[in-house]
Amino acid sequence: MKRRRDHGAIGDAEQEIAYVVRDGQTERTIAYMPRGHESFIKQSLTIDPHLAGEELSRCLRVLAGS
Repeated sequence: MKRRRDHGAIGDAEQEIAYVVRDGQTERTIAYMPRGHESFIKQSLTIDPHLAGEELSRCLRVLAGS
């Protein structure tokens, strides 16, 4: 089975995504809107631009879960 994206942008829920799937001699296009029925809160973090040296390293380790 082979597939290729026909149109759409990964990560953009406002655009339809379509894949062309080929299995032997049969080719089908599968298209969908990448949206769910639920909503969720997306967390966004900003690192203080004044951090440097060991403070910056410590902050990055904490954010990375190290």
